[in-house]
Amino acid sequence: MTADGMTVLLSIDQPERATQIFRRTTGLYHLAFLLPNRFDLGRVIKQLLKQEYPLQGAPDHLVSKSLYMTDTDGNGIDIYFDCNSSKWVWRNNEVVMPSEPLEADKLLEAASESTWDGLPTATLLCHIHLHVNDMSKNLNKGLGFKVVSRYGEQASFISDGKYHDHITLNKKRDNIVFQLKAIGAMISTKRKKFVVTAPSGNRIYLSY
Repeated sequence: MTADGMTVLLSIDQPERATQIFRRTTGLYHLAFLLPNRFDLGRVIKQLLKQEYPLQGAPDHLVSKSLYMTDTDGNGIDIYFDCNSSKWVWRNNEVVMPSEPLEADKLLEAASESTWDGLPTATLLCHIHLHVNDMSKNLNKGLGFKVVSRYGEQASFISDGKYHDHITLNKKRDNIVFQLKAIGAMISTKRKKFVVTAPSGNRIYLSY
């Protein structure tokens, strides 16, 4: 899947023995696609309403504004844009990220005269959220990321470069592999990629 016709945002594989997704089990929670600005999110809202596609939520996190939905297999999808980072609020080295109602009517109004021609070419696959079975097993230490926000004991958000949350490998892969081995993570190779098995059983593919 691509937005600009060249850069791959997401590759989809169909396993031979795929099983139904069950809620609250380890694995993918959602993928998050970052749009360039608020106008683009307004266009997405307008298109989804036109297609009568069901939404699961529309929160304003103050650092970002999002739409939550699932695909036909039940995989979570977050489509969002970032607010101006200079206005993010940080307390004790953690960014404030509440879940307040999204003012969708204002976004729709801004995009009311627009026509749909697909996602903007600058769209990025910017972060993923995972279900894990033990929050105390910190994979983020092996990846070299830092916890930048928490929702009590329910969720931790990790990032590099003081972003609000992402899993984007900005460091050299060899250094990351060394750090992961230092915390006892299981690492193997597959198709010229490193495969890391997290303590919860989630597998992460590292490549460049």
